[in-house]
Amino acid sequence: MERETLDRLIWDLRLSMLRLAGAILRQPQDIEDAVSSAVVLAYQNLDALRKDECLKPWLLSITARCCYAQLRGKKREQPMEITEAMAQTELLPEWKGTLYEALQDLPPAIAQTLILHYFEGMSTAQIASVLHLSRTGVSMRLIRGRAMMRDWLEQNP
Repeated sequence: MERETLDRLIWDLRLSMLRLAGAILRQPQDIEDAVSSAVVLAYQNLDALRKDECLKPWLLSITARCCYAQLRGKKREQPMEITEAMAQTELLPEWKGTLYEALQDLPPAIAQTLILHYFEGMSTAQIASVLHLSRTGVSMRLIRGRAMMRDWLEQNP
């Protein structure tokens, strides 16, 4: 793949990378650092990308690994913040704030799975690959996440 093509594809996927990093990490500066590290690693390991492999799952997998590496290094637990990048969706304006407030109250593992599935349009197989889970594990997170979102929306009309 040519560098110009990769540049364009990474630019197109930047919002997806920011959303995933936002679901895993807690601080806006950490999110940017992880995405930047993922881009550097993608360029360094471009030859590892198989021709039959899709770029989006490959790049999001690198992003997730960078986020987890950053978490392991810092070992901190703070509430998840919804970033501006995550708030840029095609939702009706009155639902944006409500959904992101609900996502903020969910456990990070559940929130990131819901974001990848519903906002990024990834299949359970792709999410399993990105998060290094089984398909069953992803399906269970989606089931739990939908139930948690439903409960939250019922309690916070």
